[in-house]
Amino acid sequence: ENLSLVVNLTKYIRTKSASDDSDEDGSSFGSFFPRFLWVVRDFSLQLIDENGSSITSKHYLENALREIRGFSEKVQSKNRVRAMIRAFFEDRDCCPLVRPVEDETLLQSLCSAEDDLLRPEFRAQMHALRERVFSTADAKTLEGTAL
Repeated sequence: ENLSLVVNLTKYIRTKSASDDSDEDGSSFGSFFPRFLWVVRDFSLQLIDENGSSITSKHYLENALREIRGFSEKVQSKNRVRAMIRAFFEDRDCCPLVRPVEDETLLQSLCSAEDDLLRPEFRAQMHALRERVFSTADAKTLEGTAL
């Protein structure tokens, strides 16, 4: 549902001058969009392909973004979002996180849970995610100048 934001943003993005009469096709949007990191919490799938070989989380994301077959409006809508993510976010990756706690009651009040109640594997993954985000995030720029 929230991915529709990406679709709606395209209506307002312009990479050509106002005097250019050609239609905006979105082909150059990718160079303007930031890195895309899809964080998937409660990830319980094994990272293996259809042949049983191990795959990376990035490969998992690329598989999830592949076009699916079908002609229904629902399938076409999902494929449109997949195509836009592939086109607009040239640098993309996936970060799967295990379920933070086993206890369903704690899961409902996760925001107020003490860190020591979280699974050690989840805490380690969150630490790695923080490090990754802070070490790879680019400064916001405007016309090439860092703000």
